[in-house]
Amino acid sequence: MVNKEMLDEIYAEIHLARQKYRKITSLHEAHSIIMEEFDEFWFAIKNKEEREKIRKELIQVISAGIMTLEDLF
Repeated sequence: MVNKEMLDEIYAEIHLARQKYRKITSLHEAHSIIMEEFDEFWFAIKNKEEREKIRKELIQVISAGIMTLEDLF
């Protein structure tokens, strides 16, 4: 179940990304960003990283998806 703490982490990640990067301008760009974040998530899983590292990567995947929705839809 999604709780306030999870949502706060996602919003904080979006805020950080918005400060560092420009708005997503196309679905191709969005795909590249989401796949890059997903690859980092998958890499952490394959390398048996700590659960907190995997969780952080997953939050970045979710944040990239939300930013795509905000910017393009």
